[in-house]
Amino acid sequence: MKRRLCLGGLLACAGFAASPWAGAQPLSLSELGEEWQKLPLRGQGIFRFWGLEIYEASLWLPAEAGTAWTTHRLVLSLQYRRNFSAQDIAQRSLQEMQRQGPLADAIVQQWQRQLTEALSDVRPGERLTAVYDPQQGLRFWHHAQRARVSGQIDDRALAHKFLGIWLSESTSAPALRQALLGLPSSGG
Repeated sequence: MKRRLCLGGLLACAGFAASPWAGAQPLSLSELGEEWQKLPLRGQGIFRFWGLEIYEASLWLPAEAGTAWTTHRLVLSLQYRRNFSAQDIAQRSLQEMQRQGPLADAIVQQWQRQLTEALSDVRPGERLTAVYDPQQGLRFWHHAQRARVSGQIDDRALAHKFLGIWLSESTSAPALRQALLGLPSSGG
């Protein structure tokens, strides 16, 4: 019994709420504007780290895009199950982006600053949504009590590398990528 209480206390201190989904609402694309409402939900999945659920990811992308997502409008939404600061999300994102290929130190510093400014701190049940238009870049929405734009990225290379965290073949979470893109499982 003491172990359970101790583990519960540790998880609470680490940002896990007793019920991180309490009050969490599914994303309605109408919050993003009328032009996004017709995108079909392509797939969903849970991202886990060391067995702990970190967020649920959802992707809206037309089926005809296949895996060539860079030329299509899309929405990627992450509903978090623990607390993260915008700075922590930006830092972890850059680590994941470097899996897709090396980045110069100057680019890493510049992108760290841009992402930290564009993202928001999140708490359990809150959602960060990346809305990508190949002609306009990447806009971030934060869904807490209400939806609001938290920032925008006009740099196409940064937008592609950021979304590539989940959608590129070099992702660190290939099963999540398969679930998001609706690809058949590669066995196991």
